[in-house]
Amino acid sequence: MKQQQVIVPHEWMERSLRWAERSVLGYERGEKERSRAYARPGIDTSVDAQLLGRAGECAFCLFMHIDPGRLDWGPSCDKGWDVEFCRQLIDVKATDTGAVIWPVTKNHFLADAQADLFASMHRMDRRQPAIFEVGGWCTRAHFVQTHQIAPPPARWNPGTKYLPRCALWPMEQLRDSGFVRSVLLHRQCESLPALFSLIDFTARIAA
Repeated sequence: MKQQQVIVPHEWMERSLRWAERSVLGYERGEKERSRAYARPGIDTSVDAQLLGRAGECAFCLFMHIDPGRLDWGPSCDKGWDVEFCRQLIDVKATDTGAVIWPVTKNHFLADAQADLFASMHRMDRRQPAIFEVGGWCTRAHFVQTHQIAPPPARWNPGTKYLPRCALWPMEQLRDSGFVRSVLLHRQCESLPALFSLIDFTARIAA
């Protein structure tokens, strides 16, 4: 099945580039030492890496019919999630692979991460930074239970936790059906972590 693509409009790419440049400058000035401690090597000095992340978040928002202006465009470190959807906090993982990746530098607090859901966006060509292929999504609980670990040698640092795109759930399902229905439609909801995530979500709705 051919994956859907999202082209981030020029105005959002320009805003993303300015944000990426400010982010790198913030690292240079020592304003993001807490974030630097958990960043993958080279992320703090790479405008391209920062642009990939922010443009991918914009692409996700556009696909989900969310205003990208709801992203945090300020200079501070992110809160561990990028945007809210159906009362779920979503951490968008924009990569050149389409996988959901959890850096080895953050392994010790995966279980307590703020995000409820992970979503992936795939930049297919570095020379075309505005074009993203829609990846997939999963609950954090499902990721914790089913992730794979990158062995040495690997594309990522040894110990990096990840799920390949083929193991993720369809993004269209999340967008068109909402969180509760899309989890119920998936057989993975039979696993306890995903079921607990669903119970937690319905409790939030009731509150």
